[in-house]
Amino acid sequence: MLELNRPLPMERCDLRVLCYVLSRVLSVCKEVAMADTRSPRYPRISLLAAVNHTSRFYEEAHRSAIETDTAYKILGFSGKSGTSATVLGALRQYGLLEGLRGTVRISDLALAILEPSSNQEKKDALEMAAFKPEIFSEIRTHFSGHIPRSDEALRSYLIRNKDFSSSGAGDCIASLRQTISEIGTIAEEEVVDPNPARGTVEEPNTATAEISISRSPASDRLVERLTLSRTCNVELAFEGPLTETALNRLIQHIEIMKAVWTDEE
Repeated sequence: MLELNRPLPMERCDLRVLCYVLSRVLSVCKEVAMADTRSPRYPRISLLAAVNHTSRFYEEAHRSAIETDTAYKILGFSGKSGTSATVLGALRQYGLLEGLRGTVRISDLALAILEPSSNQEKKDALEMAAFKPEIFSEIRTHFSGHIPRSDEALRSYLIRNKDFSSSGAGDCIASLRQTISEIGTIAEEEVVDPNPARGTVEEPNTATAEISISRSPASDRLVERLTLSRTCNVELAFEGPLTETALNRLIQHIEIMKAVWTDEE
């Protein structure tokens, strides 16, 4: 533990020590500030990823009520963790899974998507699922049934009316926009299993970005698979704590490597 009330010896009080102390103080202050400005709930995965996870659940459990610990394993996780709870929570928010605390089962809404009687029923069910999350529904109601093209209008509403942090508002807007953009894609395409059987990888039939998340049972290893186009797939593997600084460095690296990766010569 860093003790700030004890004076440092003069011979150690150089610039490096002062920088270290200040960095620790700023880190603690940031953690406290983030804890005090935690944003309200919203789905941390898009509707397409949620439908894919629901499809896997349906294939294994059908309409049976399953204990949540078993549900985590059906969805491809080793058990309850931050990531698995986030995924299961998103499926509940979209209305794809339902049940009392401790158990979950496939919902009628999910069946209308996975086993539709017509294309129109599937499309209607997808639109209903997209706005099942409370915050998404409130956004649509606030803007009279239309989602503004401007992120600034959405950001202002989330921060001023819903007590979102700035970063939380940005993430929520991104999740909402991706979900809306995927409604037509899911309605036309076959549902893809986000966690294929061991040793196999199925080629998804989609031209838009698809995201699925899984965690290795043997380690604290988070794997995120993205389908960027029909011919381009990418897999990101994160080991250890995934911090905002680490993500910013990843973004910077992608920007730097963009020209190299897209060089056709």
